[in-house]
Amino acid sequence: MLRFDRYSCIWLLAILSFVSTSPLGASGDTICAAADYIEINTTLRARGEAGVERNCFDTYLPSPGFWMLEADVPNSAGVEPRLEFFGQRCAGGADDHSFRYWEQHASRLMLETHEGGNYQFCVSAQDPAKVLGNYSLTNTFVPGLKSDDPDEDEPEPDPFAHGVLSFQKSEDPDEDEPEPDPYADGVLSVVHKSDDPDEDEPEPDPFAGGVGAILSFQKSDDPDEDEPEPDPLVQTVLLKRACQDSLRDDHSETLQCATPIALGREIRAEIRNDLGDDTDVFTFNVGELKSVQLATYGSSDVLGGLYDENGYRLAVDDDGGDGANFRIVKSLSRGRYFVRVEGTAGAEGRYSLTVHELVSE
Repeated sequence: MLRFDRYSCIWLLAILSFVSTSPLGASGDTICAAADYIEINTTLRARGEAGVERNCFDTYLPSPGFWMLEADVPNSAGVEPRLEFFGQRCAGGADDHSFRYWEQHASRLMLETHEGGNYQFCVSAQDPAKVLGNYSLTNTFVPGLKSDDPDEDEPEPDPFAHGVLSFQKSEDPDEDEPEPDPYADGVLSVVHKSDDPDEDEPEPDPFAGGVGAILSFQKSDDPDEDEPEPDPLVQTVLLKRACQDSLRDDHSETLQCATPIALGREIRAEIRNDLGDDTDVFTFNVGELKSVQLATYGSSDVLGGLYDENGYRLAVDDDGGDGANFRIVKSLSRGRYFVRVEGTAGAEGRYSLTVHELVSE
Protein backbone atom coordinates (compact mmCIF):
# COMPACT_ATOMS: atom_id res chain seq x y z
CA MET A 1 0.00 0.00 0.00
CA LEU A 2 1.25 3.48 -0.90
CA ARG A 3 1.46 6.03 1.87
CA PHE A 4 1.66 9.78 1.41
CA ASP A 5 3.09 12.00 4.10
CA ARG A 6 2.78 15.77 4.20
CA TYR A 7 5.89 16.35 2.09
CA SER A 8 4.80 13.86 -0.58
CA CYS A 9 1.48 15.68 -0.92
CA ILE A 10 3.27 19.02 -1.32
CA TRP A 11 5.45 17.61 -4.08
CA LEU A 12 2.43 16.05 -5.81
CA LEU A 13 0.52 19.33 -5.76
CA ALA A 14 3.53 21.17 -7.18
CA ILE A 15 3.83 18.70 -10.06
CA LEU A 16 0.13 18.91 -10.88
CA SER A 17 0.32 22.70 -10.81
CA PHE A 18 3.24 22.68 -13.25
CA VAL A 19 1.52 20.31 -15.67
CA SER A 20 -1.72 22.30 -15.67
CA THR A 21 0.09 25.56 -16.50
CA SER A 22 2.71 24.23 -18.91
CA PRO A 23 2.24 23.76 -22.70
CA LEU A 24 2.34 19.98 -22.18
CA GLY A 25 -0.82 19.94 -20.14
CA ALA A 26 -2.48 23.12 -21.39
CA SER A 27 -6.11 22.89 -22.38
CA GLY A 28 -5.56 25.61 -24.97
CA ASP A 29 -7.59 28.28 -23.14
CA THR A 30 -4.47 30.43 -22.82
CA ILE A 31 -3.99 30.31 -26.59
CA CYS A 32 -7.59 31.31 -27.27
CA ALA A 33 -7.54 34.09 -24.70
CA ALA A 34 -4.46 35.65 -26.32
CA ALA A 35 -5.74 35.34 -29.91
CA ASP A 36 -6.43 38.35 -32.14
CA TYR A 37 -9.57 38.31 -34.28
CA ILE A 38 -9.17 38.22 -38.07
CA GLU A 39 -12.00 38.51 -40.60
CA ILE A 40 -12.46 35.90 -43.32
CA ASN A 41 -11.43 36.80 -46.88
CA THR A 42 -8.75 39.23 -45.79
CA THR A 43 -4.96 39.46 -45.99
CA LEU A 44 -3.31 40.61 -42.79
CA ARG A 45 0.19 42.07 -42.76
CA ALA A 46 1.87 41.79 -39.38
CA ARG A 47 5.22 41.41 -37.70
CA GLY A 48 6.48 38.88 -35.20
CA GLU A 49 8.40 40.26 -32.26
CA ALA A 50 11.42 39.04 -30.35
CA GLY A 51 10.41 37.08 -27.29
CA VAL A 52 6.97 36.22 -28.74
CA GLU A 53 6.93 32.54 -29.68
CA ARG A 54 3.83 32.70 -31.89
CA ASN A 55 1.00 34.99 -32.95
CA CYS A 56 -2.47 33.43 -32.55
CA PHE A 57 -5.72 34.31 -34.29
CA ASP A 58 -9.42 33.59 -33.95
CA THR A 59 -11.76 33.50 -36.96
CA TYR A 60 -15.53 33.11 -37.11
CA LEU A 61 -16.85 31.04 -40.03
CA PRO A 62 -20.55 31.70 -40.80
CA SER A 63 -21.25 28.21 -42.13
CA PRO A 64 -19.58 24.96 -43.21
CA GLY A 65 -17.45 25.25 -46.32
CA PHE A 66 -13.95 25.39 -47.78
CA TRP A 67 -11.20 27.27 -45.92
CA MET A 68 -7.76 28.26 -47.12
CA LEU A 69 -4.99 29.62 -44.86
CA GLU A 70 -1.49 30.64 -45.86
CA ALA A 71 1.37 32.46 -44.14
CA ASP A 72 4.08 34.08 -46.26
CA VAL A 73 7.30 35.96 -45.52
CA PRO A 74 9.46 38.09 -47.88
CA ASN A 75 12.14 36.36 -49.96
CA SER A 76 14.80 38.35 -48.15
CA ALA A 77 13.77 37.04 -44.73
CA GLY A 78 15.99 34.34 -43.31
CA VAL A 79 13.06 32.56 -41.72
CA GLU A 80 10.14 30.37 -42.83
CA PRO A 81 6.63 30.49 -41.30
CA ARG A 82 4.67 27.66 -39.74
CA LEU A 83 0.90 27.38 -39.24
CA GLU A 84 -0.60 25.54 -36.27
CA PHE A 85 -4.32 24.83 -36.58
CA PHE A 86 -6.32 24.17 -33.40
CA GLY A 87 -9.84 23.79 -34.81
CA GLN A 88 -12.79 24.69 -32.59
CA ARG A 89 -11.10 23.17 -29.55
CA CYS A 90 -8.19 25.37 -28.56
CA ALA A 91 -6.00 22.39 -27.76
CA GLY A 92 -6.69 20.81 -31.16
CA GLY A 93 -7.75 17.51 -29.62
CA ALA A 94 -8.34 14.35 -31.64
CA ASP A 95 -12.04 14.51 -30.75
CA ASP A 96 -12.53 17.72 -32.74
CA HIS A 97 -14.47 16.55 -35.80
CA SER A 98 -15.47 20.02 -37.00
CA PHE A 99 -12.99 19.91 -39.90
CA ARG A 100 -10.73 17.74 -41.98
CA TYR A 101 -7.57 18.57 -43.91
CA TRP A 102 -7.62 18.52 -47.69
CA GLU A 103 -4.04 19.70 -47.97
CA GLN A 104 -1.58 20.30 -45.15
CA HIS A 105 1.83 21.94 -45.47
CA ALA A 106 4.02 23.83 -43.04
CA SER A 107 2.86 27.28 -44.13
CA ARG A 108 -0.46 26.62 -45.89
CA LEU A 109 -3.62 24.65 -45.18
CA MET A 110 -6.73 23.70 -47.12
CA LEU A 111 -9.63 22.44 -45.02
CA GLU A 112 -13.23 21.36 -45.25
CA THR A 113 -15.13 22.68 -42.23
CA HIS A 114 -18.20 20.69 -41.21
CA GLU A 115 -19.81 23.43 -39.13
CA GLY A 116 -19.68 27.16 -38.57
CA GLY A 117 -18.23 28.78 -35.47
CA ASN A 118 -14.96 30.06 -34.08
CA TYR A 119 -11.67 28.46 -35.12
CA GLN A 120 -8.18 29.16 -33.81
CA PHE A 121 -4.73 28.99 -35.38
CA CYS A 122 -1.24 30.38 -34.75
CA VAL A 123 1.69 31.58 -36.87
CA SER A 124 5.30 31.11 -35.79
CA ALA A 125 8.79 30.61 -37.18
CA GLN A 126 9.66 27.05 -38.16
CA ASP A 127 12.97 27.54 -36.42
CA PRO A 128 12.08 28.51 -32.82
CA ALA A 129 15.48 30.20 -32.44
CA LYS A 130 14.53 32.81 -35.06
CA VAL A 131 12.13 35.78 -35.00
CA LEU A 132 9.31 35.59 -37.55
CA GLY A 133 9.58 39.27 -38.57
CA ASN A 134 7.32 40.66 -41.31
CA TYR A 135 4.74 38.23 -42.65
CA SER A 136 1.37 38.18 -44.41
CA LEU A 137 -1.55 35.94 -43.52
CA THR A 138 -4.22 35.14 -46.13
CA ASN A 139 -7.54 33.89 -44.77
CA THR A 140 -10.01 32.82 -47.50
CA PHE A 141 -13.35 31.07 -46.97
CA VAL A 142 -15.96 29.78 -49.45
CA PRO A 143 -19.37 28.80 -47.99
CA GLY A 144 -20.32 25.26 -48.89
CA LEU A 145 -22.67 23.12 -46.86
CA LYS A 146 -25.98 24.55 -45.74
CA SER A 147 -26.08 25.29 -42.04
CA ASP A 148 -28.49 23.51 -39.70
CA ASP A 149 -28.91 26.68 -37.62
CA PRO A 150 -32.40 28.13 -38.41
CA ASP A 151 -31.35 31.54 -37.08
CA GLU A 152 -28.29 31.81 -39.30
CA ASP A 153 -28.45 34.10 -42.33
CA GLU A 154 -28.43 32.30 -45.64
CA PRO A 155 -25.38 33.00 -47.83
CA GLU A 156 -25.82 34.91 -51.08
CA PRO A 157 -27.18 32.63 -53.83
CA ASP A 158 -24.66 31.23 -56.29
CA PRO A 159 -25.75 32.42 -59.79
CA PHE A 160 -24.52 29.13 -61.24
CA ALA A 161 -26.07 26.93 -58.57
CA HIS A 162 -29.14 25.99 -60.64
CA GLY A 163 -27.92 26.74 -64.11
CA VAL A 164 -27.40 29.88 -66.14
CA LEU A 165 -31.05 30.28 -67.13
CA SER A 166 -32.35 30.98 -63.63
CA PHE A 167 -29.80 33.77 -63.27
CA GLN A 168 -30.71 35.33 -66.64
CA LYS A 169 -34.50 35.29 -66.21
CA SER A 170 -36.09 38.68 -66.85
CA GLU A 171 -38.46 40.43 -64.43
CA ASP A 172 -40.47 41.95 -67.30
CA PRO A 173 -43.91 40.17 -67.31
CA ASP A 174 -44.46 41.04 -71.01
CA GLU A 175 -41.20 39.53 -72.15
CA ASP A 176 -41.38 36.13 -73.83
CA GLU A 177 -39.92 33.31 -71.77
CA PRO A 178 -36.80 31.80 -73.36
CA GLU A 179 -36.67 28.14 -74.25
CA PRO A 180 -35.89 26.03 -71.18
CA ASP A 181 -32.23 25.25 -70.71
CA PRO A 182 -31.77 21.46 -70.39
CA TYR A 183 -28.77 22.08 -68.15
CA ALA A 184 -30.52 24.55 -65.84
CA ASP A 185 -30.99 22.11 -62.97
CA GLY A 186 -28.20 19.68 -63.68
CA VAL A 187 -27.61 17.40 -66.63
CA LEU A 188 -29.31 14.31 -65.24
CA SER A 189 -32.38 16.00 -63.81
CA VAL A 190 -33.72 17.20 -67.19
CA VAL A 191 -31.96 15.61 -70.12
CA HIS A 192 -32.15 12.03 -68.87
CA LYS A 193 -35.43 12.16 -66.99
CA SER A 194 -38.06 9.86 -68.45
CA ASP A 195 -41.86 10.23 -68.48
CA ASP A 196 -42.22 6.49 -67.94
CA PRO A 197 -43.38 5.98 -64.30
CA ASP A 198 -42.01 2.43 -64.31
CA GLU A 199 -38.51 3.49 -65.34
CA ASP A 200 -35.86 3.65 -62.64
CA GLU A 201 -34.78 7.13 -61.66
CA PRO A 202 -31.15 7.94 -62.53
CA GLU A 203 -28.63 8.61 -59.81
CA PRO A 204 -28.71 12.24 -58.63
CA ASP A 205 -26.17 14.58 -60.20
CA PRO A 206 -23.89 15.89 -57.42
CA PHE A 207 -23.24 19.04 -59.47
CA ALA A 208 -26.92 19.91 -59.97
CA GLY A 209 -27.06 22.29 -57.02
CA GLY A 210 -23.77 24.10 -57.40
CA VAL A 211 -20.74 24.08 -55.10
CA GLY A 212 -22.75 23.67 -51.90
CA ALA A 213 -24.42 20.58 -53.28
CA ILE A 214 -21.05 19.07 -54.19
CA LEU A 215 -19.97 19.09 -50.57
CA SER A 216 -23.32 18.00 -49.18
CA PHE A 217 -23.42 15.13 -51.65
CA GLN A 218 -20.13 13.80 -50.30
CA LYS A 219 -20.93 14.04 -46.60
CA SER A 220 -22.64 11.06 -44.97
CA ASP A 221 -25.18 11.34 -42.15
CA ASP A 222 -23.83 8.15 -40.58
CA PRO A 223 -21.50 9.20 -37.72
CA ASP A 224 -19.78 5.80 -37.80
CA GLU A 225 -19.08 5.91 -41.53
CA ASP A 226 -15.59 6.83 -42.66
CA GLU A 227 -15.28 10.14 -44.47
CA PRO A 228 -14.67 9.63 -48.21
CA GLU A 229 -11.49 10.94 -49.77
CA PRO A 230 -11.85 14.50 -51.12
CA ASP A 231 -12.85 14.60 -54.78
CA PRO A 232 -10.03 16.26 -56.79
CA LEU A 233 -12.60 17.91 -59.07
CA VAL A 234 -14.42 19.39 -56.10
CA GLN A 235 -11.12 20.65 -54.70
CA THR A 236 -10.32 22.28 -58.03
CA VAL A 237 -13.70 24.03 -58.23
CA LEU A 238 -13.53 25.35 -54.67
CA LEU A 239 -9.88 26.36 -54.88
CA LYS A 240 -10.53 28.30 -58.08
CA ARG A 241 -13.43 30.11 -56.48
CA ALA A 242 -11.42 30.91 -53.34
CA CYS A 243 -8.52 32.19 -55.44
CA GLN A 244 -10.82 34.48 -57.41
CA ASP A 245 -12.21 35.89 -54.16
CA SER A 246 -8.74 36.59 -52.74
CA LEU A 247 -7.09 38.01 -55.89
CA ARG A 248 -6.12 41.66 -55.46
CA ASP A 249 -4.15 42.34 -58.67
CA ASP A 250 -2.72 40.56 -61.72
CA HIS A 251 -1.20 37.61 -59.83
CA SER A 252 -1.82 36.03 -56.44
CA GLU A 253 0.44 36.47 -53.44
CA THR A 254 -0.12 32.90 -52.19
CA LEU A 255 1.33 29.57 -53.18
CA GLN A 256 -2.14 28.00 -53.21
CA CYS A 257 -3.32 30.38 -55.93
CA ALA A 258 -0.04 30.66 -57.85
CA THR A 259 -0.19 31.42 -61.58
CA PRO A 260 0.99 28.42 -63.66
CA ILE A 261 3.91 28.93 -66.04
CA ALA A 262 5.22 26.19 -68.32
CA LEU A 263 8.90 25.48 -68.87
CA GLY A 264 10.18 27.45 -71.84
CA ARG A 265 7.50 30.12 -71.55
CA GLU A 266 7.50 33.79 -70.59
CA ILE A 267 4.89 35.62 -68.52
CA ARG A 268 4.46 39.36 -68.00
CA ALA A 269 3.52 40.88 -64.67
CA GLU A 270 3.67 44.04 -62.60
CA ILE A 271 4.58 44.84 -59.01
CA ARG A 272 2.15 47.39 -57.55
CA ASN A 273 2.37 48.46 -53.93
CA ASP A 274 -0.72 50.68 -53.77
CA LEU A 275 -2.45 47.98 -51.65
CA GLY A 276 0.64 47.11 -49.63
CA ASP A 277 3.88 45.35 -50.51
CA ASP A 278 2.94 43.39 -53.61
CA THR A 279 4.20 39.88 -54.29
CA ASP A 280 3.57 37.71 -57.36
CA VAL A 281 3.70 33.93 -57.07
CA PHE A 282 4.04 31.48 -59.98
CA THR A 283 4.22 27.69 -60.15
CA PHE A 284 5.75 25.19 -62.56
CA ASN A 285 6.27 21.43 -62.74
CA VAL A 286 9.41 19.45 -63.47
CA GLY A 287 8.94 15.97 -64.94
CA GLU A 288 12.45 14.65 -64.37
CA LEU A 289 15.80 15.75 -62.99
CA LYS A 290 17.02 18.80 -64.91
CA SER A 291 18.78 22.13 -64.52
CA VAL A 292 16.31 25.03 -64.59
CA GLN A 293 16.89 28.77 -64.90
CA LEU A 294 14.49 31.37 -63.49
CA ALA A 295 15.07 34.94 -64.61
CA THR A 296 13.33 38.28 -64.94
CA TYR A 297 13.78 40.97 -67.59
CA GLY A 298 12.88 44.65 -67.57
CA SER A 299 13.80 47.87 -65.80
CA SER A 300 12.18 47.02 -62.45
CA ASP A 301 14.33 46.13 -59.45
CA VAL A 302 12.92 42.76 -58.34
CA LEU A 303 13.94 40.00 -55.97
CA GLY A 304 13.13 36.34 -56.65
CA GLY A 305 12.85 33.21 -54.54
CA LEU A 306 12.48 29.54 -55.47
CA TYR A 307 10.40 27.24 -53.22
CA ASP A 308 9.54 23.55 -53.23
CA GLU A 309 6.05 22.07 -52.94
CA ASN A 310 6.08 22.33 -49.16
CA GLY A 311 7.00 26.01 -49.22
CA TYR A 312 10.65 25.55 -48.21
CA ARG A 313 12.95 28.09 -49.81
CA LEU A 314 15.57 26.54 -52.08
CA ALA A 315 17.24 29.68 -53.44
CA VAL A 316 16.94 33.46 -53.49
CA ASP A 317 18.59 36.12 -55.68
CA ASP A 318 18.42 39.87 -56.12
CA ASP A 319 20.66 41.31 -58.87
CA GLY A 320 22.19 38.16 -60.37
CA GLY A 321 20.53 38.77 -63.75
CA ASP A 322 20.64 41.64 -66.23
CA GLY A 323 20.63 45.00 -64.48
CA ALA A 324 18.40 44.90 -61.38
CA ASN A 325 16.82 41.56 -62.31
CA PHE A 326 17.27 38.25 -60.55
CA ARG A 327 18.58 34.98 -61.98
CA ILE A 328 18.42 31.58 -60.28
CA VAL A 329 19.87 28.37 -61.69
CA LYS A 330 19.06 25.16 -59.83
CA SER A 331 19.10 21.43 -60.47
CA LEU A 332 15.59 20.21 -59.71
CA SER A 333 14.12 16.74 -59.40
CA ARG A 334 10.59 15.73 -60.38
CA GLY A 335 7.93 17.79 -58.58
CA ARG A 336 6.10 21.09 -58.26
CA TYR A 337 7.91 24.35 -57.54
CA PHE A 338 7.05 27.98 -56.85
CA VAL A 339 8.62 31.32 -57.75
CA ARG A 340 7.94 34.37 -55.59
CA VAL A 341 8.71 37.78 -57.10
CA GLU A 342 8.72 41.02 -55.11
CA GLY A 343 10.09 44.53 -55.48
CA THR A 344 13.45 45.22 -53.85
CA ALA A 345 13.08 47.76 -51.02
CA GLY A 346 9.56 48.67 -52.12
CA ALA A 347 10.35 49.02 -55.83
CA GLU A 348 7.49 48.82 -58.36
CA GLY A 349 7.13 48.28 -62.10
CA ARG A 350 6.61 45.82 -64.92
CA TYR A 351 8.75 42.77 -65.57
CA SER A 352 8.83 39.51 -67.52
CA LEU A 353 9.55 36.13 -65.95
CA THR A 354 10.99 33.18 -67.85
CA VAL A 355 11.43 29.60 -66.65
CA HIS A 356 13.36 27.26 -68.92
CA GLU A 357 15.57 24.19 -68.91
CA LEU A 358 19.33 24.60 -69.35
CA VAL A 359 20.61 22.00 -71.79
CA SER A 360 24.30 21.14 -71.50
CA GLU A 361 26.14 21.07 -74.81
